[in-house]
Amino acid sequence: MKKRIYLHLFLVGLVCILVTALVCAFASWQTTKRQTLYDLQQAAQLMAADMDPHADSYRLLRRSAQSAPDLRFTWIDRDGTVLYDSYEPAEDLPNHKDRPEVAAAIGEGQGSDARSSRTLQEVTLYAAQKLDNGTILRVARTQTELFRPLEQLLPWWIISLLFLIAICQFTVRRLTQGLLDPLEQATRYLSQIGQGDTTEEEKQLFHTSYPELLP
Repeated sequence: MKKRIYLHLFLVGLVCILVTALVCAFASWQTTKRQTLYDLQQAAQLMAADMDPHADSYRLLRRSAQSAPDLRFTWIDRDGTVLYDSYEPAEDLPNHKDRPEVAAAIGEGQGSDARSSRTLQEVTLYAAQKLDNGTILRVARTQTELFRPLEQLLPWWIISLLFLIAICQFTVRRLTQGLLDPLEQATRYLSQIGQGDTTEEEKQLFHTSYPELLP
């Protein structure tokens, strides 16, 4: 019985810890995602401002790609044709007019989206900005690059999780012992009553220590 109660309480505590860890991880991902989309949008706006008066936009894009290899730069014509891409040859890419962030930029001036990339086969965050000439500049960052700073914190998360599990185990053991001690003492006390081995002092001590067991 003691082992069963301990196991049940420990499993409940473990599930609570794991659920909390998952919720915190999800919240961290959502916060990082929102911040990254904002940063991408700012980068797209700054580059769009430089590209409008720039005589050689291709050169500017290539230099930007070299200075920020973790970002993907895509320049898209008004009809959705890809003019330049820092990851893939532009002629190999399909028309991008139906991409949510591109469609939003064409209609509203800017747009963003997070989805699985057909080219990179992983979750990618996109921010698109419309230029004065009607073309679209899109800046993107992959999930791998997004989680790279968080990977440095992973060992500390694991250590914290193990520490919480150890605390849970210790607490559950003490709680289980605290729940069963009165029952064990009550069993011994009733056994002694049945045998007539209890004294008035022992009865008074038991009643004082565990009044909840009194009728």
